[in-house]
Amino acid sequence: MKQIPPKPSRRQLSDPHRAFDYVRDAFFPKWDRQRKWKLCVNRRLKGAHGKCHTERQTIEIGPTGTNELLLLIIHEICHAAASPCHGQRWKSRVRVAAKTAATIGLDKLAKQLQEEVIAYDNKGMPSLTQQVHDRLEGIALVGAATISAYQWLFTG
Repeated sequence: MKQIPPKPSRRQLSDPHRAFDYVRDAFFPKWDRQRKWKLCVNRRLKGAHGKCHTERQTIEIGPTGTNELLLLIIHEICHAAASPCHGQRWKSRVRVAAKTAATIGLDKLAKQLQEEVIAYDNKGMPSLTQQVHDRLEGIALVGAATISAYQWLFTG
C-alpha cells in the first residue's frame, strides 16, 4: 500500500531548497534517487520563472512567492523527469503530480496543476517550426545521434 506523504511544513514552504527536497520526496520518489539534481535560485532570472537544465542536472528558479513555489518546482521537475517540452509526456507527469497533491490534501495546488495542463492543451497545435525545434531540443537533451534528427525530419 502506497504511503501518503505529509503536507509540507511552513519551514519547507519558506525555503526554496527545502521545498525542492519536499517535492522530490513527496511527488517524485522514484526520480533522482541519488540526489544529483540541484536547485539554483537566480534573482536575475527574467521572463520564465524557471528553467530545467538537464545537462547540468539543475533546476533554476527566479524569485517567487510561497503560493507559487511548489507549483513552479513541480513544473520544472516534470521537465526533468518526463520531457523538455510541454507535450503529452510532460502533461501526463503533471497530471500524476496533481493527483498526488489532491491525495496529500493540497487541493489548491492540485487545481493549479490541472489548470496548467489545460492551459497547455489550449495553446493548440504549435507551428511546424516550433515542432521541429521542440523535437530537436528533445533529441539533443537525451543525447540521441544527429542522424536520428535527420531521419525524423525526412521520414516523420
